Amino acid sequence: MKLYSTKEAAEYLELGVSAIKYHIHVAKNLHPLKVGNSLVFTQEQLDEFKANRRSPGRPRNEEWKERFAAYKKQEITFSEFLAFLTEDQQNRVLVALSGQMHDTLTLKQVEQSRASKETHESA
Repeated sequence: MKLYSTKEAAEYLELGVSAIKYHIHVAKNLHPLKVGNSLVFTQEQLDEFKANRRSPGRPRNEEWKERFAAYKKQEITFSEFLAFLTEDQQNRVLVALSGQMHDTLTLKQVEQSRASKETHESA
C-alpha cells in the first residue's frame, strides 16, 4: 500500500497544499491517516476523493442552459428551476422578478404571476 504525504497528495490531485488542508480541516471530505506527527493518504483515499470531487465554481453554462430551456418549454416548474440555484441566486432572481424585496414575494406568487401573464398573452 503506497502512502502519500500532504505535498505528494497535492501533486497527485493537482491541488495546492493549502487546498488539501482545506479539504481536511474545513470541508472535512478528505480523511488522512496519522502516522507519528505526519498526515498520510492512501492511493485508494486519493482516488475516491478525485472521483467524487465536484469541480470548483458554479455549475457549467450547459447545465444552466438545459435547466432554463426546460423551464421555458414548461417541462419543469419555476420552483424546480429555482431549486437548481443557490440560495443567493434564488434571491437575486426573485428580486429581479418582483422589483422589490424578495421576502415580500413567495414562490407561489411568482408562479401565479407567470400563469397570469401567459393567460393574457395567449388571449
